Amino acid sequence: MTVDPANDPDHDPDPNLDPDSLPARVAELARAFPPEPEKPDARAGCERLLPDAVSIADACLAADTGLDNAAHLLSLAGRFELARGRSAEAGRLLERAAEARERAHGAGDERVAMDLTWLNGALMARDDRAGMAANARRAAGIFEAARGPRDRMVITHVNNLGVLLHRAGELDEARATLERAHRLTAEEFGPRHPFHATVSVNLADLLLDADDVEGARRRLEEALEIDQAAYGRDHPSVARDLFRLGRLLAWIGETVAARGLLGRALAFHEARAVPDDPHVRALRDALARLG
Repeated sequence: MTVDPANDPDHDPDPNLDPDSLPARVAELARAFPPEPEKPDARAGCERLLPDAVSIADACLAADTGLDNAAHLLSLAGRFELARGRSAEAGRLLERAAEARERAHGAGDERVAMDLTWLNGALMARDDRAGMAANARRAAGIFEAARGPRDRMVITHVNNLGVLLHRAGELDEARATLERAHRLTAEEFGPRHPFHATVSVNLADLLLDADDVEGARRRLEEALEIDQAAYGRDHPSVARDLFRLGRLLAWIGETVAARGLLGRALAFHEARAVPDDPHVRALRDALARLG
């Protein structure tokens, strides 16, 4: 049986590879490997090159040569495995890619942060919340050090970090992070920007878990107002806001207002529903509980 080295956690580099030829070989493979391995039309090329790419990249790491191209190959290979749903294999490759990037370019290089971000896609499949939060914290720090705190991509990573910290149960740090993202989106994107509304929803979810019901309500009302102004009454983001705010109002006993908001959200999803749509089921259940 042939073993794909990308899928073999105990794989060792081929000892017969000539170390002197490795820099040229890994550079050639890095040029040949499809640069967007997530695309369907890249699959055949990725599958053909994957075994050699991983073997030669590993040989370069062992020989401490060609590290920049080896790291790039491992990153592309990991992204390919992630795209075809092989999260365990993707995780192993992307972990090695981040380590190799650090060896090649330094711990503060933005390519390290990008590989950590891709790695979180693999960790999501096994619900490694603590690992995802740690990677996101490190990635956000790298980007902020390189670009400054007001860069829009940095702010996006700060928001994502807050969400992952919340999921990992680190509520105090999550709250501080999302409140910072909320302030920065208002200042840099504008207080009427839909991304500011998205951060408001994320902060509201955290505030509810922290028992700050009034704070959560303010953030959800803010998000609904922004999204309706930006998109009109019929839009997935508006339906999201209606559901979350309606559910909160139902919980605190404002049933009339809750029924109106949840009914609007249900009408949106019913008009677009596929069979057994989970949004429709959740909204019907919520309305049924209101009587």
